[in-house]
Amino acid sequence: FWPSSLFFFFLSGVKVDMIVVGEDVSLARKKTGRRGLAGTVMVHKICGAMAERGDSLEEIVRIGQACVDAMGTVGASLTTCNIPGQPPDDRIAPGELELGLGIHGEPGRERRPAGTSREIAALLCDEVARPGRNEYFVASADEDVVLMVNNLGATTSIELGALARHCCDHCQSDLGLRVRRLLVGPFKTSLDMVGVSVSLMRARAGGADLLPLLDACTDAPAWPRGATEEPPRADDDGGIFRDEGAATAAGESAGPPGALSTASPMGDAERELARRAVLSACAEVSCEECRDLCDALDRRTGDGDCGTTLARGAEAIAKDVSEGRFDFSSWPAAAACLARSVQVHMGGTSGAIYNILFTAAGTSLAEAEDGRPTLVRILNALEAGLAAVQKYGGAVPGDRTLVDALVPFLNSAKTIDASSPPESVKASLLESLARAEEGAEGTKGMTDAVLGRASYVPAEDLRGNADPGAIAACRWLRGVISAL
Repeated sequence: FWPSSLFFFFLSGVKVDMIVVGEDVSLARKKTGRRGLAGTVMVHKICGAMAERGDSLEEIVRIGQACVDAMGTVGASLTTCNIPGQPPDDRIAPGELELGLGIHGEPGRERRPAGTSREIAALLCDEVARPGRNEYFVASADEDVVLMVNNLGATTSIELGALARHCCDHCQSDLGLRVRRLLVGPFKTSLDMVGVSVSLMRARAGGADLLPLLDACTDAPAWPRGATEEPPRADDDGGIFRDEGAATAAGESAGPPGALSTASPMGDAERELARRAVLSACAEVSCEECRDLCDALDRRTGDGDCGTTLARGAEAIAKDVSEGRFDFSSWPAAAACLARSVQVHMGGTSGAIYNILFTAAGTSLAEAEDGRPTLVRILNALEAGLAAVQKYGGAVPGDRTLVDALVPFLNSAKTIDASSPPESVKASLLESLARAEEGAEGTKGMTDAVLGRASYVPAEDLRGNADPGAIAACRWLRGVISAL
């Protein structure tokens, strides 16, 4: 049947036609046809652009139908939608995800544990495009596609953005597709539904290149601006890392230009020591006990995510090391890679602080090519990094920060005789670590915080609770020392 408005125009002598958009891939074929989901909006945009440039009705209908045949969509949600005048439907339990649901509150194909954002993205993209997952649509490797990640109504912008990035990465890396356009936003929504839908459409359909039609200017306020460029590939890190093997083969350091590229090379033993120290430090910070402790302390004085932020960053840094994205050709190059890995993977204030610390430490190492023992150079570099943190952050001992752990550690460690036997040096470093832990423990009595979110917290809430940043600093110091 035709909608009444089209029937009215037909009776009035206006030439009309109709395209029925049904691109849902989650359900088997039904007599009623497939549901039309967010992919409908791409058909609207393409047909509108064709009409705007004066194409014939027949050509618009032909290309529009070709678009429908060249796309697939699947939706998933953590909640049902709010239907005005109806009681809420609680069929989706907390921690569950409903897959294959529509936009009117009708149940989906199945309910399953929700998983992480990355896992949900992989599930939805596979449901649409992986061969054998549905009977309607499949995208071949190296095929040009348009990816639409649609907010079903109440998904937050930050969650939608994260999911969109993961969807794009999965399509490029795992499915081998070339994502030519990434459209993200609330294109087709339901009231209060915390969910998303993922649509994939071939970039060519019916013999036409669809990208210029999607890119055509529009005054529609909800159409995303800046959606006319190809998104970066999943393996494009913007030059943040260089392959260690390639750099070595070229006779170069993978660190930044200038002094770092002319630093003295490490020997095999030093390279292995540096690698082991970074991995051990990451393991200490990312362990469940450290994460939960720092989160619990941060909940009393801040926003409760210090441990999680540090743990996630440490896990990602360890992955960069394990997958060969660090350059251990020299100490300055290793420090530079550590700083850059922190910058990429560790969010929040912690990420900024540690990026400053390791960047300044790397610069110090590059400038200290004077034959002094490695331990002395590294301790001096850590001192330079801490000085940079204090310069830009303003923290001094007693302000209830990681400074309260690192300053006593360095004051003690700089008295160590680097020429002593290795066992003696390690024992002395453990004594210095004890001074750091005493400093971190001392933050329990610092109730007059002047920096960070703790400065907004009443003194009685600070008393007896150590600073999580100071605790975490002791953990990674312990990891480094244990690797010696």
